[in-house]
Parts: sequence; C-alpha cells; structure tokens
Amino acid sequence: MRVAVHSRSFTALLGLTVSLAALPALGAQGKGKVTEPKRPKVEADMDTNDAQAYLLVGAHQIDDRPAVARDAYWWAVRLDPGSAQAWYGLYMATIFADDGLVRMQIRGADNARDRAEERRLDSLDLRVELLNPFMRRNLESRLVAHIASVLRVSPQLLTDDLQRRSDVWFGRISLWDGNLPLALDGFARALRTAKQKAGIHATRGLIFQQMGNVDSSMASFKLAVTEARKIEDTALVRFYQPKARYLYQMGWLLESLEKPAEAKEMYGQALVEDLSFYPAHQRIALLALAAGDTTTALAEFDLAVQAGPQDVVLRLQYAYALAATRKLAEASQQVQLVINQEPWYADPYLMLARLYDATDMGDLALVNYRTFLDRSPNTDLQRAFATERLAALSATAAKSPGAP
Repeated sequence: MRVAVHSRSFTALLGLTVSLAALPALGAQGKGKVTEPKRPKVEADMDTNDAQAYLLVGAHQIDDRPAVARDAYWWAVRLDPGSAQAWYGLYMATIFADDGLVRMQIRGADNARDRAEERRLDSLDLRVELLNPFMRRNLESRLVAHIASVLRVSPQLLTDDLQRRSDVWFGRISLWDGNLPLALDGFARALRTAKQKAGIHATRGLIFQQMGNVDSSMASFKLAVTEARKIEDTALVRFYQPKARYLYQMGWLLESLEKPAEAKEMYGQALVEDLSFYPAHQRIALLALAAGDTTTALAEFDLAVQAGPQDVVLRLQYAYALAATRKLAEASQQVQLVINQEPWYADPYLMLARLYDATDMGDLALVNYRTFLDRSPNTDLQRAFATERLAALSATAAKSPGAP
C-alpha cells in the first residue's frame, strides 16, 4: 500500500524547510480582545505562575489530549514569552490538536483559508527559530505516529513509504530516531539530485551542531547561503530571506565559540541580505551591551524594536539598556508597552517597580512590586528583593502624613 502525500507541503510541515511569517500577537495586541483558553490543571504541588508547570502538562498531554496540551503551551508562552520550548510546544500541539491542519498539509494549501492557516503555523515556527535556532526539537519524533493515525494507516507503513520515497525522508526519519550519522548520510545522498539544496545544507548544519562539530556546521551553513543566492524567484521566499536566517544561525555559532566580533560581522551580513531582519539588530545590540558600548546598543535596539514592535522580550531588553544609561523615563515607556502587550509576563512589573522606586514614586512602585509578586513563580530569585522593598515602602507609606 502506498500512502498518498502531497510532498512539498508535507515536507514543510515536518520541518525540512522553515517557511517564515510575521510573529503572532499575544496578550492585548492588535484590534479586539484576545480569547484566553482556560488554564489546564497542573499538579497540586506545582505553581500556576510557573511556565514550567504548563510545559510539563503539554508534554504529558500532547499525544492523547492535544487540545489540552495546546492550551498548556499557550499559557507557558504567556508566562514566559522568551521560552523557545514553550513556543515550540505551542507549534507542535497546534498541529496535533487539529487533524484538518494535517490533512491540509497532505493535500496542499489550495485556497486562501488554507494558506492563512499555513502562515499561522509558520509564525509559531519562526518564533522558535529566532529565540533559539539550535533548540532540540524533541516532539517531532511523535509526529509520524500522529499523522499515521489521521491517515488511518500503521506508523510503520507510513515510515517505510516515506523512507522509500526519497533520501531526504530517510535522513529526516533517521534524525527523529536520534541516529545523527545515518541522517547525515541520507541528506548527503539527497544533495546529489536535489534541485534546491539550501535547506538540505542548513539541515546538515543543524545536525553537525548537535554532534558538537561546529566547523562542519559552519561549512554547511555557508553552503546553504551560497545555494540560497542562486534562487531568484522571490515568490519562494516568505518574509525573511533564507540567507539572512542562515547567517543568523552562523552568528549564534560564533557566539558559542566566544567570537563576538566575528558574530557581529555575521549579523551585519544578515542585515545586508534583509534589512527587515530585526533579530540581527537585537543580537548586535546585546553584543554591544556586553562590551560596554551602550551607544551602539541603544541604536541597534531602537532599530530592532521599530522592525519588530510585537516582540516583548526584545522591547524589555531595550528597556534594560535604557535604564542602564539612566534614561529612566524612556525605559519606563518601553516597559509599559511590554505590559500592555503581555500582561501575564511577570518580569516587566518588577522592572517598572524599580524604575518608580528609583524616582521616588513609591505609590506606583508598591503597585508594581505587588503585581510582580502576584504573577511571578515562587522559584524566582527576585522575589526576595521585591518582598523586602514592598515591606519597606509599605512602612514608609504608613508613616507618611495623612496615612490612615
């Protein structure tokens, strides 16, 4: 029996190529109200303010109760929007919870509604890549079994059919099985006949990085850039140029090797390829901040938030840089924007409290210290400081004239 699979879109679903889209809005962003799913139950001894609690729920429920897993990952993202694992879980659980998405990928996105759904998935995948391009995608090993259940065929039948279909599939399934050398062999064979080689080279780069072979990883990404430059049809490119993404990944590799100057150069090359690729500005800003170059850091953060205004983690980083240079009013404005966009994120409340505290606005500092303590997990090491300041400010307020 041969399983009918629409090869191009099915390949995209399984991550052989990463198509990109605009980041999704969370919290109070955009027009209208966001419908918040009910928080799934966590274990009695777990903290409902801790994103990790919802990550565990998601991991445990994704196979049998994927809709519950999707809601759990959604809340993990809300509590910790900087967690690549939370975004990745949301991406995978969104697929698992909707058989229609799988069928759409099998038959291909052949209408406007399907294409919109495909872009929605791509936006989640993009966020994972930007937060951590080398994160281990541990849930993909479960995907073949899920798709087989949707198609009502045995997982082994689907696996055998896909592996016979092409060397690319052989490499991908070997990767999911954790056999990295066999996966490299499969993708190497695929390069001999593939018309578009950039994505395969990039996948090999990711595998080499997992194996700890950074030199080979860099070499593979360089080949990916070279191959991507051969593609002139911009209709194949969504939002960000693939070359910019590959150069961004190379910058991360160089940072891991503690080569900040070379990493900065690589991020600069990414911006040459695509001026709208704001994560490159963000990484340059962070490198500059680490080097004590606040002028460059602030300039790069400003460019980044203009290009990526919905990224609350980026905006909070910008606020920290502004506060470090005593631009307290500007920092407060940025933090308030973060809170407006993502009200369940605890860290901004602490920063806003400290900014008010530093400018003798004790009443506003009190409100934000309380909110931080209400919304932060019990394991947060900053809670002790917030508790101490809350007590001190409360005592001062009680002694002030007019206090009850």
